[in-house]
Amino acid sequence: MVASLWYLDNNAGYRMMQIYKNGSGLFYLSNDENHSGDAGTNASMLIDLSAGDYIELFTLQNSGGNRTVAKASIYTSFGVTYLGA
Repeated sequence: MVASLWYLDNNAGYRMMQIYKNGSGLFYLSNDENHSGDAGTNASMLIDLSAGDYIELFTLQNSGGNRTVAKASIYTSFGVTYLGA
């Protein structure tokens, strides 16, 4: 599983990426608070899945206003690769 999340410029608050497996928290990653410029988080991990399992990606930011997530696939993406049984 690979995930990349990129917010456009803002120097307030923090950004967090949350990855869930079957509705339960599996992984949390946040970047530094109060920085200027665009802000991104990236994650890559192996996850053991069975038939019927599902993965979700959530994001949280607390800058005090709406923030835009970059739309270009080079910056914001989520993907899973099947490695075989």
